[in-house]
Amino acid sequence: MARNRKNSGFTAIRIEGGILPPEFLAVVAGSQAKHQAGSDYGLTRSLSLKDEIARYWRIANDLYAAYAERRDRADLDRLKVGVDAWLVPLLKEVLGFDDLATVQPITLGDRTFPV
Repeated sequence: MARNRKNSGFTAIRIEGGILPPEFLAVVAGSQAKHQAGSDYGLTRSLSLKDEIARYWRIANDLYAAYAERRDRADLDRLKVGVDAWLVPLLKEVLGFDDLATVQPITLGDRTFPV
């Protein structure tokens, strides 16, 4: 028997289960939840959290566009382009992982895992 759910008011997401109830998501969407101020993220008063999110979204889009231009080229290694032109810059420039380091593949028994 299907449950009858009330409309949550969101157009881009569908709420399933109760981990994040619609009431809490409404508070977050209205920027009224704890830790949503720019100062919570080290921003000065003249910078807004929404603007910073939009900035990093644009950076991620630019990185993806540069990757998409190169990924189907036959003269380039597709995996290397994906890692070097998309994944590593995304992790470093957008998500802040500055301590990435290349490691050797891990071998377990007769299987090798390129990490």
